Order: sequence, then C-alpha cells, then structure tokens
Amino acid sequence: MKRTALFLSILAGFALLAGCAKEPESTATKPASDAAFVGDSTTKVFYRNIGKQVGEIPDDRKVYFKTMDEASAAGYASEKERGVRTPEDE
Repeated sequence: MKRTALFLSILAGFALLAGCAKEPESTATKPASDAAFVGDSTTKVFYRNIGKQVGEIPDDRKVYFKTMDEASAAGYASEKERGVRTPEDE
C-alpha cells in the first residue's frame, strides 16, 4: 500500500512538472503590428519592417521580431551583415 501511494505521489509530481515546463509561445513567427523587423526563414536575413524587401518575402517564410537582438538571438543576420543590397544603397 505504501509503495502504491509513493508511486502515485511521484507520478503526480511528474505530471505537475510537465505542466510547468511548457515554453512560452514565441512571438517570432506570429505577424505582429509592432514587429520592427521581418526575417526570411530561408535566407536567415532580417530587414526593417518597411520597404520592398519585406514585400518580396513569401508570407510562409516571414518571421517577425520586435528587436534586432531578438532576431540575432534566433540566428538571423541583418541585411547589412549579409551584404544584401537595398534600394537605399543605390
């Protein structure tokens, strides 16, 4: 009887921990009106959320970031770091 109670309390503890271990939902892939940057999931390059480059990224490849640090932490590089030419460069 004591073994069963011990087993059930351990099992309940694991179930409780599993519920607490959920990661918070990332805002990176969700379109956000306040996202300052948009990345291309194929090229891993991010752009300011304005201009022609963002419009050329297919919707299914767009990844949204609020900050440059967030984009960099996700493994994306800025267009300048990757040497992507923009209309402003011409």
